[in-house]
Amino acid sequence: MQPVRSVHFPRSRLKPDLIRFRRLERVLRINAILLVLLTTMAGCTATAPKPAAPGPNLSAGRLPLDSVALEVGLVQLDDSQGETLEQLWQTLDHQKLDLATRKKLDRNGLRVAILPSNPPATFFKLIEPRPLILESLNAVEESLAAEGRLEPKSRMLIHQRITNRLSEGYEIQTSDVYPEKDWVQHQGNSSIPGSGKLVKGVFEFGTTPGGDGSVQLKLTPQINHGETSTSIGVGDGAYAYEVRQASLPLNDLIINLNLRPGESLMVAPTSDCQDLGMLFFGIPTREDQESRTPNHLTHRILLVRVLQTQLDDLFGKSIPLTPLSTATPK
Repeated sequence: MQPVRSVHFPRSRLKPDLIRFRRLERVLRINAILLVLLTTMAGCTATAPKPAAPGPNLSAGRLPLDSVALEVGLVQLDDSQGETLEQLWQTLDHQKLDLATRKKLDRNGLRVAILPSNPPATFFKLIEPRPLILESLNAVEESLAAEGRLEPKSRMLIHQRITNRLSEGYEIQTSDVYPEKDWVQHQGNSSIPGSGKLVKGVFEFGTTPGGDGSVQLKLTPQINHGETSTSIGVGDGAYAYEVRQASLPLNDLIINLNLRPGESLMVAPTSDCQDLGMLFFGIPTREDQESRTPNHLTHRILLVRVLQTQLDDLFGKSIPLTPLSTATPK
């Protein structure tokens, strides 16, 4: 029996160059991982947000003390709403305006009343959108109405919110432009006729805030007519070109009233809608324009509502108000 010999497995013989390459590969991998870690840590440190430096302590912006916020509306009424307008008029305050001015306005076909901050239901009935009349709709409108997608037309021809300052004048046109128009102004014991082309009725109003939160509202009716012309005026501290028509201010019919925030001034024609009331607010219907008879008229009413005034400090220090020096003179 032969003795058992131990078996020795030979080690794998690798070439020296391959061994060095694998070692170098491991070293490069480790270095790459370390480089990525260091880059990531450095980037996080560089982009970390820094606490913001404290800025200046600025107060909230505020309107100038002489500014007044107003809501202005021009409402178009149907000729069938005359009775509703008269019902509303009987419930409003007419006594804030002096009797002499009321008589002058009435003689020229105009009237004024104060709408309270909580208007009566008749007012909302007067200005609600027009009902849809199927006979007056075209094919497209009929299709939209059948699908319930046609909205009633608003009676508001103009509805704006503005900010007015002392000595600033804001104009609102209440009439259409008449190609040719005659008018008569009754002043005292005399009647002053006038006529012109491209005639339109305009009200210019200004505001003066009071220290108790009230606002002195001044409305000047004026008749603009003729072709426009260019003049040079001053505005915002610089010369400015102004394009305007010739203007006839009716200074005898200026309206001065004191209103509280929420109250509205309503200007309308008298019930017969004659003279200047016709020029400023009465618009003939299509049938009247064709037959040239003033029997059926639609009406417009002007609404000016006081929203807010900055000067409301009755018990504080009195602050004198200075008119704007750069305002364009009227």
